[in-house]
Amino acid sequence: LLQNSTNYTIGCEDGSCGQLSNNGNAGLSLINSPENYVFNLTVSGNKDGFYTYQSNNTTFMNTTSTNNSQYGFNLAYTQNITLLNATITNNGNSGIYLNHSTLVNITGGSTISGNGNSGITNNGSSQVNITDNNFSNNIGYGIQFNNTTGLNLTNNQINNNTLCGVGLYNSTQMNVLNN
Repeated sequence: LLQNSTNYTIGCEDGSCGQLSNNGNAGLSLINSPENYVFNLTVSGNKDGFYTYQSNNTTFMNTTSTNNSQYGFNLAYTQNITLLNATITNNGNSGIYLNHSTLVNITGGSTISGNGNSGITNNGSSQVNITDNNFSNNIGYGIQFNNTTGLNLTNNQINNNTLCGVGLYNSTQMNVLNN
């Protein structure tokens, strides 16, 4: 847990370490903690894999979030957050839950699959860019956005999700191209 902390680098240089598992809440929580870089880290068997609340300007790179009981990533009230090359699989609820976050970038070949609800569920976020990822075999939607302003959904593979690939509700300024 990082709370009221600034400018941390969290990860594993050689990729052979870095596992946070079987914790009662999140594998890694960032609360009111801006300017973080998280890399080469695996979280599994927690309630949420990664949880952010008002932790602006945070990047997650080469992370894995799997087999958590709720969300792989729970990103709440956070601005300027980036997920690069993430593997988000087999979580009990959605792989990624965006809740009133702004300037969210999910890119770089991330795989979001086999989650108990949707690959991504969003409520009230804005300026979200989702590019060059794979959403497959999620129990709900591949991508579900509610009450959103500004979504760019480009060059993603979205297939074999139970309900449908993309669901957009009560949202404006959407660009859905080459998926």
